[in-house]
Amino acid sequence: MSATAATHDLTIDPDAVLRAYIIAALWSETDVTEAGGDPLDVHYGPDDLAPSARAACERDVASFLAVLAEVDVADRAAALMSDAHLGHDFLLTRNGHGAGFWDRGNGAVGDILTTWAHTFGEACFYVGDDKMIYVSGDETYAGEVSA
Repeated sequence: MSATAATHDLTIDPDAVLRAYIIAALWSETDVTEAGGDPLDVHYGPDDLAPSARAACERDVASFLAVLAEVDVADRAAALMSDAHLGHDFLLTRNGHGAGFWDRGNGAVGDILTTWAHTFGEACFYVGDDKMIYVSGDETYAGEVSA
């Protein structure tokens, strides 16, 4: 990801947004076990993402930030919330966790961010057989050859 994305006189740090997005994914998803499962962040961290999962996260965050710039809401979003809130709320909103952009009291900007986050659909994180974290739809296991 780029070091900093300029939006007029405000900046959004894509790497900070990405970190918060991944952290939110890890605490909001659970590892399915016979005992019911723990939040992923109990046993896993950002370094446990498979390369394909990390690439999917990077792609989605970069695409989301590009959309914000295109619809001319990036400045207003940066003024209303931190980079960490952008990443955190993008994940929670797109996955329908009952919290996110729309409940921070950001009015029309929150509504716009919510609408755009929903267009990305859900991103479900899970533990693969190799004990790496994957995002459903972006699986590439170690040793597999991609066509």
